[in-house]
Amino acid sequence: MTLVQKITGALLPLLFITTALFASVPTYDNKTVDNITIVPHKIDDGTSFDIDAVCSRLRTKVGQMFSQSEFDTDLKTLSKEFATIDPSLKVVDDAITITINLWPKSLIKSIQWHGNEGLKTSKLKSELNVALLSIYNADTFNTAFHKVQNYYIKQGYFESELSYKVIESPDSNEVDIEITVEEGRSGKIKSIRFYGATKQEEHDIIDIMHIKEHVALLSWFTGTGIYQDESVEHDKLVIINYLQNNGYADASADITVSEAKQKERIYINININKGSIYNFDALTFSGNKAFSNEIIAPLFLAYTGDAYSPDKIRETAQNITDFYGKRGYIDAYASPQPCLDRKDPKYSVHFSIEEGARYRVGLVKVFGNTTTQTKIILHESLIIPGEIFNVSKLQKTEERLHNIGYFKNVNVYAVHSSDSSDLGPDFRDIHIEVEETSTGSLGFSFGFSSSESIFGGIDILERNFNYMGIPNIFSEGYQALRGAGEYAHLRADIGTKQRSYLASWTKPFFMDTQWTVGFDLSQTNNRAYSKDYDVNTFEFGIHGLYTVNQYVRVGTHYRLRDSDIAIKSLNPSKSLQDEVDHSGIVSAVSLSLTYDSTNNPIKPTNGFRSQFDAEYAGLGGDYFFLKFAYLNSYYYPLTKNSILKYRVDLQFIQPMGSTTAETLPIGERLVLGGETTVRGFRSYSIGPKYPNGDAHGGISSMLVSLEYLYSISKKVDLFTFLDGGNVSSKEYDVGNFYSSAGFGCRIEIFPHAPPIAIGMGFPFNAEDRSDVRKFFISLGARF
Repeated sequence: MTLVQKITGALLPLLFITTALFASVPTYDNKTVDNITIVPHKIDDGTSFDIDAVCSRLRTKVGQMFSQSEFDTDLKTLSKEFATIDPSLKVVDDAITITINLWPKSLIKSIQWHGNEGLKTSKLKSELNVALLSIYNADTFNTAFHKVQNYYIKQGYFESELSYKVIESPDSNEVDIEITVEEGRSGKIKSIRFYGATKQEEHDIIDIMHIKEHVALLSWFTGTGIYQDESVEHDKLVIINYLQNNGYADASADITVSEAKQKERIYINININKGSIYNFDALTFSGNKAFSNEIIAPLFLAYTGDAYSPDKIRETAQNITDFYGKRGYIDAYASPQPCLDRKDPKYSVHFSIEEGARYRVGLVKVFGNTTTQTKIILHESLIIPGEIFNVSKLQKTEERLHNIGYFKNVNVYAVHSSDSSDLGPDFRDIHIEVEETSTGSLGFSFGFSSSESIFGGIDILERNFNYMGIPNIFSEGYQALRGAGEYAHLRADIGTKQRSYLASWTKPFFMDTQWTVGFDLSQTNNRAYSKDYDVNTFEFGIHGLYTVNQYVRVGTHYRLRDSDIAIKSLNPSKSLQDEVDHSGIVSAVSLSLTYDSTNNPIKPTNGFRSQFDAEYAGLGGDYFFLKFAYLNSYYYPLTKNSILKYRVDLQFIQPMGSTTAETLPIGERLVLGGETTVRGFRSYSIGPKYPNGDAHGGISSMLVSLEYLYSISKKVDLFTFLDGGNVSSKEYDVGNFYSSAGFGCRIEIFPHAPPIAIGMGFPFNAEDRSDVRKFFISLGARF
């Protein structure tokens, strides 16, 4: 017998069986539907059930031909409304009788909580957010239940276990849900205790750990102070890394938990075994051909005799790589090879340098921008085709594109492209990839500040405006108003002491040059000087700013300002009446020079910002004077989370001609005091005053400030400060300082919105109690 005959003989019985099975399955297609019966189950007494409404939703109808595909669709439709559907079909006298049994979806009759002692049932119900008598859906309830589990973890119950069971009623379509909680210990950290470390090591380690002690007033907002397993594992590695970088190459660390005497608190115990300390022995290198040994040697950040540090090795290798990368050798790298001395705790390290070829910049291409014009992106680039490649310029270009706020993600990198093959093998193209984000905002504000009491405002801002798109707004929509990199701003602020309205527009890289041009139009009503009068001003200004390089800018500005004083007092003093005469028009032009090396325009943590302004008033108008301002801010990082900030501002006015220090409009005079200058003093309280105590202002001013800031999270900063300054009516003489010290915090409520600053300032030498306002709160306060 052949193989084919054997296979056929084996499959033939199976074929007969399959054919018989299919023959036994009844077919209903093309038979008339004689009757459809809907049978509801578990319908509560007093609850109506509309059978006709169910039948009306079915495609299958009595008297029509049956279609299996249509009937399947009907069952899917019913499954959206009912929990269980059980259909049956019978053929009687060549007609089909259909019976559909329906069980409605269950309603949640009750939710019972058991075992929760540390957290209130009302709060857990709020987190679960499942209403009684709502339809029970297993997937939906599981999602809500997981929120409660996560809430327990966030509240510090790291050992908590939650479970639930659903109890169905045999007589109705209702279910009862029982949730059982085993809370375990609370993970709110009372304190962190070290064993085997010095006080300095403890201070350093706490600063870099994720685990923090629980602080009642702040932990609810920052989420710190709660025990989490993943934080423990992370901090073990952080501690070991810290010790190894201080020479303890064999160091180990163990983190345990113990209960504190205080209820719902725990101790974190950190046991450290440092072992022997290791040092660097010989540090050598080879492979450098383009640069001499004398040039490479100073790039080392580790020295013979220093405590062994893996980070120092990596940083040295990166320092050498960066040195080459800034000079065109973008493929260069330094490979370290540590070698342990078998007799002494010492490491020798040799760095092998691979230089690679030297490259120039080829083409610069932009990808991913659908709204922002390519030329706007290229204007922010520091990379010039044809120049020697510089890796640091790639990084700085990426940073600049991030900082302008048009993009969610930016990636700048070098590629070898066939498009530049004509240039030769020594060129590399630059690709700039961007992912755009929203650049417009509409904001409403309402709140309280120490200078304004109650205030409110509206703010409309577009950071990537395109005025050329205005004619196309009806055909292309609001998208036509974006993409040209212009800054358009409308703002109205209304407070109990000040009202202001602003419209401004700025265009960078005007006519494809390094000039930024724009205008400002504003109107203000200021009652902060005194309750006896209002200072009303209207100002128009145009400005231009020329970018010399990535740090230096030169600018010019013209402003036309009209001020008027409206007396509110029924019995104005002579000095107040004289002040009314000091209203009028100021027409002034200024020049400025700015240096800015800070790493972020909104929240800098490193760098120096300095600006010198010189203004001449007298191009028409009613007043003649010179005004000089020298403004400086310096940011110095102390640790990863803390910085020192220094501020020194000098401002002087030189009256000219018929204008004197007394006849200068009050809005032009210099004043200090308040949450943005010398904190702890009332606004405008520092400087010359009228006999009744109202601010007069002066022509010479100096402000100095020192602030220490510690970031406990991305949204919360704590700070302490020392402020000082004074205003004088004498030329180029500021007199004796008024000073204060204090503390506070800045809280970022919404991303990209100004932070709220809250604090206390304590003046050292206020002249009068009315000059003191210790508590301050403000929106958008910046150093």
